[in-house]
Amino acid sequence: MIIGSGQVAQVLAASLLELGHDVMISSRDTSQAKDHGDWQLILSADGFVAGNDREARDWVHQELLARWLGWAHVLDLGGIVAARATEMYLPLWLRLWGPAGAPALNIRVVAST
Repeated sequence: MIIGSGQVAQVLAASLLELGHDVMISSRDTSQAKDHGDWQLILSADGFVAGNDREARDWVHQELLARWLGWAHVLDLGGIVAARATEMYLPLWLRLWGPAGAPALNIRVVAST
């Protein structure tokens, strides 16, 4: 994965592709990321929901995350077992807070084929 979608990232990605490597270019702006290489954007998520109660997941998605926080793309991870994986987001968020200089930050998940 190459973080960034500028000229340096494009040159680096092209060189790695020529050598036969799989390459994914990451960008904060997914519309920028779509324009690089032969890969196609298939997933973009600002946040996650998980739990056994489908109605509760829908409420959290629509009211809390979309309406209150403005997150347009929320990935439903399914049942409560998936919630265990999201617990590790807290240590990651705490680590990112320092370099970012502010607690109001998020991570965008972008996947490609």
